[in-house]
Amino acid sequence: MRNEILRKIILNTLYDVKRKLRINAYLDDVILSRFHPWMITYVRFKDDYVGCGISASIFKGMFASLKEELVSELFSYIKLGEDAYQIVKEIAEISVSDTDMQMLFNALTISTLNAISYRLLDDEGLKKEGFRVKKHRVGGYLFGNRIGMVLQHIVNPDDIVTAIGYVYWAFPFIINKVKRFSCVELINEEFFKVYTLSGLKPRVDVYNDPEKVLSYSNIVLITGMSIPNETLMNVLKLCTSARLRIMYGPSSLFYPKYLFSLGINGVLALRIASSEETKSRIIDSRGLYPYEDPFTQLIEIWKE
Repeated sequence: MRNEILRKIILNTLYDVKRKLRINAYLDDVILSRFHPWMITYVRFKDDYVGCGISASIFKGMFASLKEELVSELFSYIKLGEDAYQIVKEIAEISVSDTDMQMLFNALTISTLNAISYRLLDDEGLKKEGFRVKKHRVGGYLFGNRIGMVLQHIVNPDDIVTAIGYVYWAFPFIINKVKRFSCVELINEEFFKVYTLSGLKPRVDVYNDPEKVLSYSNIVLITGMSIPNETLMNVLKLCTSARLRIMYGPSSLFYPKYLFSLGINGVLALRIASSEETKSRIIDSRGLYPYEDPFTQLIEIWKE
């Protein structure tokens, strides 16, 4: 990773997780789709328990065409059956000039760490560490809808809420419960313009410049994608006065102790089933199945 602080967060988390688990873990598979390029990594522990982790592997957006030669280069660094802890440690140290290649290295690091952390993210273990934990089955909704359902009970009518990322699936649950709701995106804000014959305008504004809104936001929702694309530290610098800073999404599933040390108050992470059938459905759907699988869980983790 290029960002030294984030690299330390990853490596310190890896050290903690390895110390807590005290069991060997090996790389079992890595899945990447050109259609929806979120990397999904599986690790198999010595006792045959399987963990699964996800990470964004593109710098911005949800859909992009991965360059096949970059995926081939990434896969040349790893082999099935290799020590999963060592993969995280070694790949986290890689820094390259090509942004697309760096994103793939970062995604491999984070998705593998998420997969290792998988068996630690249970109620009992996290509560012993002083975290408040609650789990929700997606159960027929989209994963993002469940995030909105959680957030609607947190916000206040006077809150100014800003989301890093275009969280359209949360709009129906929040937009009428807060004073103002905005999004910050890396995708050009011109692409979010809406034209109506009646003159109606969107109730949610989209900006490229985070400085326009973060300094006076009460609640900031931060996509987990900001970890692999290494924009997280800049976001946190701009929202020091926020009442709540909440990470959301699959890239933020790893053991959260050091993430909270950065000033994050809560994590809304995605945890998917690690079964072979779920894996096959993920491959069939080109990576989209986890967001609507009824057995996918949203895990709320809050710092006491």
